[in-house]
Amino acid sequence: AAAAPVDFDDAASFRVAKERAVAAWERGYVRELVRRHDGNLSRAARAARMDRNHLRELLRRHGVSITDE
Repeated sequence: AAAAPVDFDDAASFRVAKERAVAAWERGYVRELVRRHDGNLSRAARAARMDRNHLRELLRRHGVSITDE
């Protein structure tokens, strides 16, 4: 499979660019995960094989509200 296009910012270091890419991926992942489980965090966390508290932290970190999904 071909790699997804990257928004390249030549002013950003590799580390910063990687942090931005990971954050964008995480945000999309948790948003879709919660949507697929109708906002049920316990089911979503179980499906992702992560602790529910970690899922809550990711939602908070990325500003994702379960009511938005």
